[in-house]
Amino acid sequence: MVRTLRDRNVLNFLTDEGLLPNYAFPEQGITLRSVIYRQRKSESDPEKRYVPQTYEYVRPAAAAIAELAPANNFYAEGRKVTVDGVIFEREDLVAWRLCANCTWMEREGERESQPACPKCGHTLWSDEGQRQTLLRMREVMANTEDRKSRSYDESDGREPKFYDKNMFVLKNDEDVTEAWYLDCDEVPFGFEFFRKITLREVNFGESNGGGARIQIAGRERTARSFELCEACGKVRRNGELIHSPWCRYRKDPEKEKAVRACYLYREFTSEAIRMLLPVAATEIERNIESFVAALQLGLRKKFLGDPGHLNTTVYDEPIEGSESRRRYLVLYDGVPGGTGYLRELMRHPGQLQEVFQKAYDALSVCECRLDERKDGCYVCLLAYRGRHFQGKTSRTAALDLLRPILENWGKLKTTDRLETIRLNRLLESELEASFLEALRRVREGEATRGLSPQVVNGKQGWYLKIPDHGNWLIEPQVELGPEKGISVPSRADFVLYPERPYPGEFPIALFADGYEWHADPVSGKMRTGKDSAQRLAIARSGKYRVWSLTWSDVYERLDKPQPVASPLGGAPGPVFANLLAQLDPDNSAAWLRLYAGSAFDMLLYRLTGGRQAAWDRFAQAVLLHLLQTELRQGAAPDDIRSALHEGTLADGWTAAGAAAQPSGWLYRTIARKDFCAFVSLPLADLQAWKLAEIAATLRLMDDHAAELGATWKGAWREFLRVGNVLQFAPGAVWLTTLGLREGIYGGLLNEAVAPKRQAPSVIDILLADVLDQDARALVFAVYEAGKTLPEPGYEIADAAGEIVAFAELAWIGQAVCVMTAAQTEGADAARQIGWTVLLTEELKDDAQKLLALLVVKEE
Repeated sequence: MVRTLRDRNVLNFLTDEGLLPNYAFPEQGITLRSVIYRQRKSESDPEKRYVPQTYEYVRPAAAAIAELAPANNFYAEGRKVTVDGVIFEREDLVAWRLCANCTWMEREGERESQPACPKCGHTLWSDEGQRQTLLRMREVMANTEDRKSRSYDESDGREPKFYDKNMFVLKNDEDVTEAWYLDCDEVPFGFEFFRKITLREVNFGESNGGGARIQIAGRERTARSFELCEACGKVRRNGELIHSPWCRYRKDPEKEKAVRACYLYREFTSEAIRMLLPVAATEIERNIESFVAALQLGLRKKFLGDPGHLNTTVYDEPIEGSESRRRYLVLYDGVPGGTGYLRELMRHPGQLQEVFQKAYDALSVCECRLDERKDGCYVCLLAYRGRHFQGKTSRTAALDLLRPILENWGKLKTTDRLETIRLNRLLESELEASFLEALRRVREGEATRGLSPQVVNGKQGWYLKIPDHGNWLIEPQVELGPEKGISVPSRADFVLYPERPYPGEFPIALFADGYEWHADPVSGKMRTGKDSAQRLAIARSGKYRVWSLTWSDVYERLDKPQPVASPLGGAPGPVFANLLAQLDPDNSAAWLRLYAGSAFDMLLYRLTGGRQAAWDRFAQAVLLHLLQTELRQGAAPDDIRSALHEGTLADGWTAAGAAAQPSGWLYRTIARKDFCAFVSLPLADLQAWKLAEIAATLRLMDDHAAELGATWKGAWREFLRVGNVLQFAPGAVWLTTLGLREGIYGGLLNEAVAPKRQAPSVIDILLADVLDQDARALVFAVYEAGKTLPEPGYEIADAAGEIVAFAELAWIGQAVCVMTAAQTEGADAARQIGWTVLLTEELKDDAQKLLALLVVKEE
């Protein structure tokens, strides 16, 4: 080592250490020591038989972490060598502990042993699998025979290795000097400047290396670690470890004990800007790469050239209370300590706005927009980073991400740190995307399903095809309010329309609720009362069914373990099974399975085999099961029910006014910290097996949410799950304490009546005769707008009775019709005899053009 240092030129030493610019500048480089040896066959002395020649190459650490990793090939001076060892001191092999859920990592023994991650609290922190040996990569070696090293192939023959790498961003909140965010729930975006941030990139070995599964930073890895000899640094390759000639373990049968499995890393500290990315789980890779490429484009425009020392990395962190993650982009200075570029960008937030605006302007006018086959080109996104991600970057996606940021830039405000920014709408979007994925996945034994894009009511939706059970059209983000007969307005995440409805079958308004946005007492986002009123109003409208799902319901279907549901009525038992067999023998097995099933399980049955099942019988069975437990007989229940509908429950509400009422009723009350409930039925009705008048009130005690602690989330989930069932019992209502105190239920708590059923001769039969999907979407739009419904498949005849045209939809009294592309041959003839002809193609994105011509349907 001393001789090596003495022989090195001072200038070379300074450049290799990153103190002066060189090939590896600005970060300290990694050295490859390549030993090429020739064999003298005529030499009898073994020590003189091999003639070595040493070459040294330095590469930037950012590239060398993979290019010079063990087992990779290196090409230089007409030679090909394979890295077969790492040069290190034994004390360089250090044990680290890496979090399974976030990017936190620290040296083992830096602090007292802790049961959970110091940063995110994940309990796997103390697991032995999270303890890994890391080696900082500084110098590697390659020993190659001269004849084998000679490779003049400069192109096709090169076989680079691919490694599983991860950049760990280690920050200290005290190093944040400025932080800004957009005060807009719909656009969760912000940025902050770190005067110092540590970045540590770890090479976990070859991708798909077949190693043991480990969970690190929220991702499962199977790359195989590097196995090194502690004495000579040689690496095990293809199951074989060939020690250096001078290695003390070369002839030692116990040499395998000297092998240590480890991962390689590089590390440096610089200044950085961290941005919270407004991207959800849907097409996440495409959106992130597009945003990064757009940022690089804006930086080139801002600095009038390529600031090559400004680099980016993307990582994510878990969000407490949900399965989602915050996604960050870190723009860091590749020069250790920083050059001041990023500090200049953060001098005023308008500087970063200029970067985004320049990128947006360039993307908006780029000539690739004129070619429908291109979604980016080398003039815009592919000019720098994008050239490596041509299949992932998208000009359209970049514009869609930049536009809302720039439009809301006036709402920019200062904050302490980005973790305080609420993701609200982004979390909802992630849950909705996960719902579609869960709907697409089919478990063993379930009905086959297919989900494909489909325009529904003039917007992008989906077509759910379920052979043997019927198909559904799915429309996202549907406003439901008084104009549709719903007294409490809401916006459903999805509405599922049956393609060919059975008599009395309604569309399903579906809500996918994230805990953080709907029921989190810590953050104060408690929408439980409003949610229950909105969904009760939808169920009471007589036009829709309503369905509520939570994160747990959806992620359970994506094979992410969730807490098991705990039914309000307890375990079913044989009495409940007998009850189901009496009420609905054909579906009793399915009902018994769904009794403790998730809300998603119930929804799937509703969409498949349960479309014509007697859901009212299932609801009655659930309520009777509640009733038969701790059953009481006595007074009429009016006063008890009224007490349960008060904002504050009085002591003794479970027996309110009982002595003053005539007897003849069966009832049960439940008074718990999380739920209060009341179920009643006339005794005579039960004796006659008439269950239509069974009544129930389920009250969620959301005013106790904070006190309930860990059990509150499960209670909220059960409330939504049971509400899905209670909508099929006309005499049942579900409400919450906070909702009652806010007075948002209005007349919804009056004695309920059975929903009005639509006559199958109107929308049901009409849709059965309309096959064209665009025309079906128009029928839905007309129906939702309350306009006169059309005649399907109408033959248009002239005054002589001769058929001149065929229309997919026709409003005969108004002489208005809609034709498909295949029917346009007769369009001119129809117009000549006074018909207004519209085409499905022109109405795809503008149904209002048709609606304006139609009259309101007479009741």
